[in-house]
Amino acid sequence: STKELKLTFLYFFVKNETQKRHQLKNIRDGMLAEKLQTICTSATFPDDLPRMLAQLKCTEPIMIRSKNVSLQKVYNSILYRPEVEKKRDILLELIENVKFQQCFVFASSHSFAQSASLFLNSKGWANTMLSGSLDQRDRTQAWEQLIDKETTILVATDLACRGLDSHHADLIIHMDPSKDNANMSHRVGRSGRFGGHGESIQIAVNDDDLEKYK
Repeated sequence: STKELKLTFLYFFVKNETQKRHQLKNIRDGMLAEKLQTICTSATFPDDLPRMLAQLKCTEPIMIRSKNVSLQKVYNSILYRPEVEKKRDILLELIENVKFQQCFVFASSHSFAQSASLFLNSKGWANTMLSGSLDQRDRTQAWEQLIDKETTILVATDLACRGLDSHHADLIIHMDPSKDNANMSHRVGRSGRFGGHGESIQIAVNDDDLEKYK
């Protein structure tokens, strides 16, 4: 059964990933204290943010944002290879030829990520796989291996595109476009962090890929 967290006596509320509307809907009317200080943070804000804040009973909110939200230290490119039948062959080519300290390989589904992970392992490129299909213990282990630099390649679904930071990540490879367009910027943002530089490469083998990457 679903249990409800009582927020009646809450006076300080911090909400990360504010663009996730369905989470705000779970905060019911009458549960929040009248004198409540709320901080909402996110790398991307939706157009209907004022309405969302109203759900949290925020009045006269103060917006603090950067004037320049572009990732200037990350070089973005699309690698279009229609002559290649399987994207995993392009992935291997990039891993073997592009210099990196730590690489994130993103795929839109667990099965695609798992297939890419197994393929890299078979070619001698050890990696860690992370997706929502793993239990929490395995997710935590994958995260710790990344932070401790025990792994140089993380193959993951969009589960890893938010909140997973590494000082060493400098290469992002997109096996396919994200199912959520907003997640693309978060994927790219895994590199070039902490003042560093990075490279983001989007693999495309057909016109459909190119259209979705736009």
